[in-house]
Amino acid sequence: MTKKNNNTCEITGKAHGEFANGKDEFAYNNFMVSRMFTAVNIAMGDDGYKAKEVLENFKQLIKMSDEKYQEQVKYYG
Repeated sequence: MTKKNNNTCEITGKAHGEFANGKDEFAYNNFMVSRMFTAVNIAMGDDGYKAKEVLENFKQLIKMSDEKYQEQVKYYG
């Protein structure tokens, strides 16, 4: 995964920050996204196309307000 710039997390769009446990937020998010990408590929026997689609949807969900997210849950589960 690539980042937008040296100080911005690809998922949240927020600047680097420290978690309470001292781990870098950007590194942690990229760690999780990489594993999610691979999990989707394994589950679907995919070459990466569906995984990319799932990750893009996930990024959009992360950026949504709680109200907008609940609207998506209403329609898609």
